[in-house]
Amino acid sequence: GTMDLRIASIALVHNFTVLTRNLVDFARVPGLAAEDWARS
Repeated sequence: GTMDLRIASIALVHNFTVLTRNLVDFARVPGLAAEDWARS
């Protein structure tokens, strides 16, 4: 949703990795590093 895109854009600007349980929401953002925190 809109908040996911906002989170993704902030993460991209700051070169952060997004921790999430739903990688599908962030998979459409090119260049974004995302990890499933539930599988760690």
